[in-house]
Amino acid sequence: MQAHVRNGGALVDLIPVRDRATALHVERVVLKNYLAIAPVSLTRDLLPQGGTTECWSAHVGYPDLRQIATQ
Repeated sequence: MQAHVRNGGALVDLIPVRDRATALHVERVVLKNYLAIAPVSLTRDLLPQGGTTECWSAHVGYPDLRQIATQ
């Protein structure tokens, strides 16, 4: 995460979750609801890990991770 921030990414939020399944659930919900409506087109070399799956335009807002984790 620190590498993303150093390279211009924005850390939306950081929450503790009870297990890996919950973390994956939060990721799926966020990507489904945000990436689908405001995808960002970046080249792989602009991201520290080489992927773009966690990127969307900030114009659509930010998810409430705590609420999503309890769904």
